Amino acid sequence: MRRLGSEKVAERAGIARTLQGSKYDMTGIIAKVVYYAILLMTLQLAFGVFGPNPISNMIAGIVNWLPKGLVAIVIVVVAMAIANAVRDIVGNALSNASYGPAVARIAWAVIVFLGAIAALGQAGIATAITGPLLIAALAAVVGTVIVGFGGSMINPMRSRWERWLGSAEQETARLRGGGSAYQAGREDAMRNQPARDIESSRGDRGEQGGGETPPMA
Repeated sequence: MRRLGSEKVAERAGIARTLQGSKYDMTGIIAKVVYYAILLMTLQLAFGVFGPNPISNMIAGIVNWLPKGLVAIVIVVVAMAIANAVRDIVGNALSNASYGPAVARIAWAVIVFLGAIAALGQAGIATAITGPLLIAALAAVVGTVIVGFGGSMINPMRSRWERWLGSAEQETARLRGGGSAYQAGREDAMRNQPARDIESSRGDRGEQGGGETPPMA
């Protein structure tokens, strides 16, 4: 796993920083889980000699759940890595805008939330809660939009959106203005470059001739 770059993924996900004070890293933890899974399989085979019994059934349930748990861990790690990467990209792209950090944090939170829902569903943990929770969150957003824009909140929301959009347009125009000013300055420098070359060549010829004016005939 280390040769495949598992620790790089853990660093991007922020897990390596969390486990910095521990004697195990992410690869070591997964290796321990696989180690104990093999021990449980061995115990399952050993207790199977006695025929059907409650201990064998319990161990069989744990062994059957372990692959789902490993996949859930991988989903969480990958989701955290993607969330951190998206936050860095959005934050760097909108670093000059006032709303850049907020957009980056919102994108990070959405990806982490979806990753957590997917991991819990894969592991079979609280499936009766996570599914309705996601549906309830989406329904709350849709209901808020419908009530807000179709009811008495339409005027306050309209004025607030106008302020937000106005500030966003000003930030975008400022960013574009900076880029256009740089481009205009570059084009002006390119246009003035031939004239500067001509003046430089004239100065060089004057220095070569000693700076003396030839006599008039």
